[in-house]
Amino acid sequence: MFYQAITASIFVSLISLVGILFIVWKLDKQRKLQFYLISFSAGSFLGVVFFDLLPEALEIVDHPEEIMTATLSGIILFFIIEKFIHWRHCHLVDENKHKHHLAYLNIVGDLFHNFLDGLAIAVAFFTSFGVGITTTFSIIMHEIPQEISDFNILLFSGLSKKKALLYNFFTALTSLLGTVAGFWFLNLFEHYLPILTSITAGGFLYIANSDLIPELHKSNSFKQTLLQILLLATGIFVIMSLSNYVHNH
Repeated sequence: MFYQAITASIFVSLISLVGILFIVWKLDKQRKLQFYLISFSAGSFLGVVFFDLLPEALEIVDHPEEIMTATLSGIILFFIIEKFIHWRHCHLVDENKHKHHLAYLNIVGDLFHNFLDGLAIAVAFFTSFGVGITTTFSIIMHEIPQEISDFNILLFSGLSKKKALLYNFFTALTSLLGTVAGFWFLNLFEHYLPILTSITAGGFLYIANSDLIPELHKSNSFKQTLLQILLLATGIFVIMSLSNYVHNH
């Protein structure tokens, strides 16, 4: 499972190169793509939590309340992390002389975020191959709009397109470190695997409900709302179908 997890982390890291599309695409196409992907990725995150991570964790433990507590802890942990990063960003974003500092802070935040993605992949593959596949897919679908946003922040901060692309890619490689560290940790503390899986589920719940779904409320037209619901449901259905397939083969 280790090499499969490493391969998955490499694929996740390569998503950071999505900025290549934005070198040639116009701004209106960028926004339209991001609109579609946010809806779908929110659904895929909810799907992987309720059809993979939590069911797997609940099968292992004797006391379900431990899983619920760990999931809640994951939500709170991700809130604290994001609150700290956003607090730092908000004190700099309106000051032109600190634009480059915004880039550095974004890079630091990305380093930690991608490390957690790698750790989540390690936890998922250590649990089972099926959970690893669906978790990786969900992370990829989340990372596409996230990397688009990161790339645009680096450009806003004054970096050239080439530097923004390279910096984004190098920070994404920390997911490999997270995967290696995750397997090292899990081999020592295998007993805590259900708890770590549940914390990861809590983190995914936080991302979907705090970061992704609120973005969908910025558009209020009836047509776009229907499209958002459809893409959200599609994301859930894809994860559910993929989960059923890999667990039955």
